[in-house]
Amino acid sequence: MIKQILVASVFLSAVANASDIAEKEAAAWLQVVDSGAYEVSWQQADSHFKEQVPQEKWIQALNQARMPLGTLVSRTKSKEETVVNPPEAPKGEYSVIQYVTDFSSAQKTETVTVTDASGEWKVIGYYINDR
Repeated sequence: MIKQILVASVFLSAVANASDIAEKEAAAWLQVVDSGAYEVSWQQADSHFKEQVPQEKWIQALNQARMPLGTLVSRTKSKEETVVNPPEAPKGEYSVIQYVTDFSSAQKTETVTVTDASGEWKVIGYYINDR
């Protein structure tokens, strides 16, 4: 019984650490995007992300999506979900983090997906939607 509790405790601690690391990576990456360094945000993303979205298209898409929103006012994490080995994606753990984000010109929901599929936590997806 004690051994089972100890194993469960270690497992839960590892899950919490992975979640913390994923959230920190998402937050740091969002700061790069917030600063307007879109090229750098692409460079810091997971290799699968870069294969799916060429750098020029990424920069163009962010200019179109973020410029009209104005400056960041606040961002609050509203939801986080962990997914392991999703279909049609590289094997690994994925953390899907949603934020309620207020910009000077709009309120949006941002979704950042972070994965450890390449052996280190990196952003593999980013979406901005209306609330």
